[in-house]
Amino acid sequence: MSPPPNHDLRCSVSQLPLPAYNDWTSAERACEQLFVEHSAQPQALAAVALRVPAGLSPQLLSDAAAHLYNETVVYRTDGDVLFIGLGCAMRLRSESLHPFSDVQNQLPDVELLCSPELRPYVRFFGGGAFDPRRSHDESCWVNFGNATLLLPELGYWEQGRDAVLVVVSTQARCASVFSRVRELLTGPFEHAVLAPDQQRERSPSPPLRVLGQKESVDAQAWEALLGEAQQQISAGTLDKVVTARRVTFELSSAPRLAEVVARLIEQAPCTAFALRLGQRIFFGATPETLIKKTDREISTEALAGTRALLPQQSPAECAALLLGSEKDCREHAFVAETIRSTLQPFCLSLSAAEQPSAHILPHLVHLRTPLSGVLSRSAHVLELVDALHPTPAVGGVPQEAALDFIGRHERVERGWYAAPFGWCTQEGDGHFVVALRSALLSGNKVHVYAGAGIVARSHAATEYAETELKMGSVLRSLGLAS
Repeated sequence: MSPPPNHDLRCSVSQLPLPAYNDWTSAERACEQLFVEHSAQPQALAAVALRVPAGLSPQLLSDAAAHLYNETVVYRTDGDVLFIGLGCAMRLRSESLHPFSDVQNQLPDVELLCSPELRPYVRFFGGGAFDPRRSHDESCWVNFGNATLLLPELGYWEQGRDAVLVVVSTQARCASVFSRVRELLTGPFEHAVLAPDQQRERSPSPPLRVLGQKESVDAQAWEALLGEAQQQISAGTLDKVVTARRVTFELSSAPRLAEVVARLIEQAPCTAFALRLGQRIFFGATPETLIKKTDREISTEALAGTRALLPQQSPAECAALLLGSEKDCREHAFVAETIRSTLQPFCLSLSAAEQPSAHILPHLVHLRTPLSGVLSRSAHVLELVDALHPTPAVGGVPQEAALDFIGRHERVERGWYAAPFGWCTQEGDGHFVVALRSALLSGNKVHVYAGAGIVARSHAATEYAETELKMGSVLRSLGLAS
């Protein structure tokens, strides 16, 4: 059903026209009418959009929202649209050894009713495990599975001064879904209580304190781990392997999600993300895109080779040192060539920069090689995710030998750390990142992860210091570091 002629249909979210209603009643009636017009099955989902003022993120990430909804999704790419999703209209989950292929096979079964203009905004968000072969030997990751994608019941899109809510519901739940949205947003839409200047200000939380911390690998054990890796590199079993460590912090109180997200978004140019399933939140701010697909156009990047941006150095000086490092350039070349060779069979054309460039972040500099191409057939983005993960930037070369080394030597499971996270549409477009600079939060306990790529000339102390630096972005998002 189309909105009435007297409604303004234009909304510049992501520079695209988006049909959106201006009042609750029209949106709810339109949702109900979609089921009637299409004689839909009981499990069918209808989606409609409602125009709202921008600036609702604090309310959508508040404790009140957490009481109403068991799931929260946050996704914001650098300079792009902010998305916040609440609740679950549909959940796709897999425990298979090829979980992204498995959830891809479940997508065609979803009956979705909405206008063609709205379909690109009805997106499934989530991710998967770094290594699906590893059992969930720690209860903290059990809820996440080998892959989980959520279609949120309520999706909030914001860009600049433009914002819309996309509401997704079955016919049986339509009235209760709209009632819950009204309850969350506090009163009648027509009375403008949603305007940012009308929202109740909330005082910042008291600063968090660290009450205790536990290392999965201390500096001495790390040195022994790297020694074992380099023995296998010398023997020719490995060319490169990425080893990771985890630090668990016990905090003085549970962080507020809204404050964590606000700090994550400040860490540009990165993609900020969060997924809350009940009492556990996986979150981070990663600089690395795994794959982006629109129609048949794709883009990705190789991001490997790292150097700390020291106070006494300019970014240009640090970049020059990194670009001149034989060790880092060799590590980077493994990643770039593997991504290129993996994507080549899917592509009609594929191009990559001839030489890496320096990707400068506030505290780190990475080597980066962008790649872009055109697919030779209509592949789903999840098919490309399944083919690419894990890249040598997070696993190693050769892939199977590196994964075997990680499985035998890392004392704690990575869970979703360093694995794909992002979104896809039913038709196959999407954007997935590599979930680096990430952590798992449960109440006042947070597991923080970081890794380093090990090649023949790696030094244990240097690589350990690199993991400490990488953990800094998560600690800053928690307000534990400046």
